[in-house]
Amino acid sequence: MGLGRWPDVPLSEARERASAARRQLRDGVDPIQARQAAMRHEQRLTVADAIERCFAARQP
Repeated sequence: MGLGRWPDVPLSEARERASAARRQLRDGVDPIQARQAAMRHEQRLTVADAIERCFAARQP
C-alpha cells in the first residue's frame, strides 16, 4: 500500500497514515479497498453537475 512519495509526504505523515491503515485492518476493513471505494464515490458525476459544468465552461 502506497502512502505517498517522500518529498511530497513527510515521514511523520507517512507514519500516521500507516498507523491509520493498521487500525482499519484491526477493525476488519481493508484500507486499500476502502480508498478505492472512496475514489469511485468521489468521481461520480450527476447529470445536474454535468449540465452546470457545461454551462459554466461555455460562458465567456
